Amino acid sequence: MARTSANFSTGMTYGNDELVRVQGVSIAASEDLGIPEFERLLPSYLRELGYETCLIGKWNVGKSREHYLPNHRGFNTFYGFLDGSIDYYTYDLIETWNGDIAYGLNLYNNTEPVEDQIGHITEVFTDKAVHIIQNHNSTYPLYLHLSHAAPHVGGGMVNLQTPTDTIAANSHIAHSARRMYAGMVTGLDKSVGRVVAALSERGMLQNTIIVIVSDNGALTTGALQNFGSNFPLRGVKGTPWEGALRSPALIWHPLLPSTTWRGLFHVTDWVPTLLSAAGGSIATHIDGIDQWFSLKNGEKPKRKNALLALDSLNGWLAFREGDLKIIIGQHNHSWDAAAMTVRLAVATVACVSGKEHAARDLRQRVDASRGMPRHLTPRVASLRSHTVAQSNSNVSGARISALYSQNSGCRSVPLPWVG
Repeated sequence: MARTSANFSTGMTYGNDELVRVQGVSIAASEDLGIPEFERLLPSYLRELGYETCLIGKWNVGKSREHYLPNHRGFNTFYGFLDGSIDYYTYDLIETWNGDIAYGLNLYNNTEPVEDQIGHITEVFTDKAVHIIQNHNSTYPLYLHLSHAAPHVGGGMVNLQTPTDTIAANSHIAHSARRMYAGMVTGLDKSVGRVVAALSERGMLQNTIIVIVSDNGALTTGALQNFGSNFPLRGVKGTPWEGALRSPALIWHPLLPSTTWRGLFHVTDWVPTLLSAAGGSIATHIDGIDQWFSLKNGEKPKRKNALLALDSLNGWLAFREGDLKIIIGQHNHSWDAAAMTVRLAVATVACVSGKEHAARDLRQRVDASRGMPRHLTPRVASLRSHTVAQSNSNVSGARISALYSQNSGCRSVPLPWVG
C-alpha cells in the first residue's frame, strides 16, 4: 500500500497534509499524488554517506510529476514498476476509470519503458538484483532495495501467476488457488536464496544487513483476494485489525543475536535504525525511532506507542499504547466479511498482548463513567486533536473528528484480543 511505502521511506507517519492524502487505497495510475518533494527518503540520506542506491521492483508513491520518481528521490538506479501492481508475465497494469478499462505497460528502466523483457517478474527482478551485486564496485557501500511484486495479486486480468515448478513444489496443498499462492511465496523464497548466495560469492555477506519485511496482511476476500492467511490474527488488508497491521519482519547481520525480538517496532523506525547502523543520523525531527542498539544489544525497545493506521478516506484510525490498542471512528469495509456489520464505538479498546493478566488489569482500571481506562483519556483527547488538525486540509480528517463528537457518549468496553 502507498501509505506503508511512504512511511518506510520517510520515517514519517501522517505529519503533513500531502502525506495524509496518500492514506487509504494505493495511488492509482491516473492520480496526481506522491510523496512531497520536501520529504527526504532513506536513500538520499545514505547517498550522503557514500552509498550506491538501487531500487528494483515496486515504487507506488507517485509518478505523475518528475520529482515523484525514484531517480529524483535518492536512488541512483531504478528497474521496476511505478504503480500498485503488475501482470507477472506481460508487465501490464489494468485499471478501471469511471467504468472504462484502461491498460498499459508498467515496467521501467530508470525512466525508460522496458519493451523487450521476458520471463516471470519475480525471476526478472532477482536476476537484476544478482547482476547489481556481481558488478558492484565494492569501494562504495551498497543499498539495494528489492521490492518484489510477489505475492501480491497481478495487475492484469489474472490475480495469481507463478511458474509451474513452484506449483509442483506445493503439490501437498489441496486447494488449487492456495497452492498457486504458495507457489508465488516459494518463488520469493528462491529469490532471497539467490540474493544471499550472490552476496556470499562476492564476499559482501558478512558486512551486510539483510531486512525482510511485508507491508500489510493478506487480502483474503473480495475480487482481489490472494488466498493468503492472517491466522490467528483478525482482519484483512485495509482494516484496523491486527491481521492487516501486524506484519512479520526479519533482520540479519553477523553482530545481531539469533532471537525473537518482542519489542514494538513501527515501520517508520526503519529509516533512523538503518541509518544509525550505517553510521549516520538525522538532524531534523521524524516520527521514526532509532532502535538499532535495542536490536543489537538486546536492550529494551525505545518505542512505547505507535499510530498504527489512519484511513482518511474511510474515517478511522488505530493507535497502540503499550499492550493496549485504541480504534477511533467507524469501520465497515467490504474487504472484511467478518467486519461488514461491525459499527465501532468511538474508542474501542482491545488488549493486543493476548495475556490474561493484562486484560484483567485493564478491567480494573476502567472509568465507570466513561467506559475508558483512566490513563488513556488524555491519549484519546490527543488523537481527537490530531484528527481535528487534519480537517483544515482534508475532508476525511473532519469526518473522523465528527465521528468522535457524535459518539463521545458511547460506552467503550475492554475486549479480549480481537484487534
